[in-house]
Amino acid sequence: MKMNVEKIGDWEKAEKFFSDISTNNFIGHTVRLLHRVGLLCVNWVVKAIQNSTAGGKKFPPLHPFTASRRRGGQGSPLMDKGDLIGSVNYVVDSANLEAFVGVLKGKIKDGKDIVDIATILHNGATIPVTKKMRHYLASQGFYLKSSTTHLVIPPRPFLNEIVSRKGEISETLAKEQRKWIMSIIQ
Repeated sequence: MKMNVEKIGDWEKAEKFFSDISTNNFIGHTVRLLHRVGLLCVNWVVKAIQNSTAGGKKFPPLHPFTASRRRGGQGSPLMDKGDLIGSVNYVVDSANLEAFVGVLKGKIKDGKDIVDIATILHNGATIPVTKKMRHYLASQGFYLKSSTTHLVIPPRPFLNEIVSRKGEISETLAKEQRKWIMSIIQ
């Protein structure tokens, strides 16, 4: 039994649409979009570090002793030599269509791992005071009470700027994907 089928509409346009929206084109477009979003997120994190705030919350100020050792005695708690701000970056995993934004592996001038330092700065830390540390701080003019057993570095969660904007990221991704599909349809 033969069926008589009548095509309605612009079939050349439909064929072009389905060839343009092929898996390779879709993945390529999505990867390019993830690169754009990655750069956007890096800029947000850098501004959070510069402004000492993330997700609308101000970071705790530096301890006066720490501030006195900085050039000019002030500035953002997370900015000293620029190692942290210079290490904020992103990576796109094309195979899984994911982007990672954060502090990537690397060493700073004194050989310390920047990821370890960033983790402490982001999450905070409680550091036990050793005899050697107590002597060093005293030699620098900072005398700890004999009852002081720990130093506390308060959390300064600079990556929370991205978390606080996840709705904006989702909207940007959806909007750009819609624009891309519409450009193929039209």
